[in-house]
This record gives sequence, structure tokens and C-alpha cells, in this order.
Amino acid sequence: MSESIKQKTLLIEELTNRISHKAHTIDNEISDLISSRDADTKSSVGDKHETNRAKIQTEIDRLSKQIQLLVNQVYDLKSIDLVKKHKAVSFGSLVFTNQGIYFISIGIGQYIFDNNSYYVISLGSPIGQLLNNKSVGNDFLFRKKIYKIQNII
Repeated sequence: MSESIKQKTLLIEELTNRISHKAHTIDNEISDLISSRDADTKSSVGDKHETNRAKIQTEIDRLSKQIQLLVNQVYDLKSIDLVKKHKAVSFGSLVFTNQGIYFISIGIGQYIFDNNSYYVISLGSPIGQLLNNKSVGNDFLFRKKIYKIQNII
């Protein structure tokens, strides 16, 4: 395995583990909320009881949506073709510029891994849109800075 593919593989594994851990934590929160909701005995004030149960259910629904987003992110990361040669920036590209390293995958933002700072972004982000289909040697302007693509893995 080439060093560049190994770098991308390790980054994907790290991101997948981070997201999976976050989903597990949220899943535990949901379990606690369900237990709390189901253990809530009806008091003499019925409306208060129903209001509390509704608030808990709203929170469960919100957290469930977060888990679904995290599951989708893991799916997207696992769908990246590690051996694909990127002649131009596209989904799954690791892009080295004079302004930083960009991993075109999911929208997480800046991520420190293995003593390197990566910007884990989606193609839909403002800079992702500017990077899309660019090749080594191309440059572009973003927030009053000139970015030059040095390498694409």
C-alpha cells in the first residue's frame, strides 16, 4: 500500500471511529431518555405529566435524527474508493494546497490527526465548490487568499 493511500485509509478509519463513538454516546442518551419517559408515573396533574413526556419524546426524536446523520456520514466515508487515482478534485480526494490539506468527503471542519491539520469538507461547502474538478497546478481565490493545488490523492 502506497504511503498516500495509507494516509487516507488511516484518516478515514479515525473519522469513522470518531463518528461511531459519537453515535454510541447519543444512543445511550436516547436509552436513558426512554427509561425516564417510561418510568414517569402519572401524577395528579395530568397535563404536566403529558407535557413532560412530550418534551422527552421531542428530545428523543431530535437525537434520533442526529444518529441518522452520523450513520449517513459513516456510510459516505466507507464508500470512498481508496485506490482511485484523482486527476481532478472529487469526492474522496485528499487535496494538498499551499493553504492546507483538504479531505473532500463529509462536512466536519478542521480535524487534527497524526500531527497534521485536515479540513474535512463536503463538495457542497463554499471551498468544496471551488475545489471541485480542479487539478494539480490550478489556483483559485477564497476569502481574499490565493490557493494553489499542489497534489491530489
